[in-house]
Amino acid sequence: MNEIKEWLEECKEKYGNLSGEQLKLIALFFMLLDHVGYRMTLWNLVDNTKIWIHIGDTFRVFGRIAFPIFAFLVAEGFRYTSDRKMYALRMMVFAVISEIPFDMLKNYSMHKNNDYSRFFDMSSQNVMFTFFLAIVMLVLIEEYKLRKTTYYAYYEYVYVIGFCIFAYIVRCDYHYFGILLVWFFYKYVDEFYICVIFVTLMYFMQGEYMGAVSLIPIFLYNGKRTNKLMSSRESKMHKYFFYVFYPVHMVFLSFLFDSTII
Repeated sequence: MNEIKEWLEECKEKYGNLSGEQLKLIALFFMLLDHVGYRMTLWNLVDNTKIWIHIGDTFRVFGRIAFPIFAFLVAEGFRYTSDRKMYALRMMVFAVISEIPFDMLKNYSMHKNNDYSRFFDMSSQNVMFTFFLAIVMLVLIEEYKLRKTTYYAYYEYVYVIGFCIFAYIVRCDYHYFGILLVWFFYKYVDEFYICVIFVTLMYFMQGEYMGAVSLIPIFLYNGKRTNKLMSSRESKMHKYFFYVFYPVHMVFLSFLFDSTII
């Protein structure tokens, strides 16, 4: 095991030059691919041409790469942010903003069929709610850790299990898997092989093998937010671009596909 760890550290030192910003761009690309693929599979409901569902399914297979990268970046963001509670609040605000766009993306051509009730579809919640819950969980875990109680480790697992159950009950996207993934990336960041084992097992159990490929760019992360110098204004603009992109691209895809199909 020590030989494997040494080999991994050597590879990371030699090839690891991806910044957090570059990781986000990689994740955004595969998320966009995933959502385009999802809409293509819905396209098949109207245009019964098999090619759309095949292309859509292929896009979605590669789209599995996105989520673990986002989960890793949320854990990293929590680790390095100067205000963890503000970080949670920001995630919650954008989760609320993104919910209607998320429902629009899920529900095929609702504005064409005048079925506006689906703008508020409670059958599942967008992934930012999952990340919000994960951040709140980490805040509680860290606050309890400061008390230095004997039973801290037990309470940590209680929090993790509790938030996993809650995410499943309220039907957050990726539910308990999303909560677990953020926690694993936060707790075992210095023992990356544990994250490799967990992510690989989870994705292989679900038959979504491509998700494990996300570990390659994550492994090549250099620990820096960006590889170039930026002013505070530029840094803030870059940060909020990634938050804004999520709801905006879902609205765009929803109207693009609906107006094209019908």
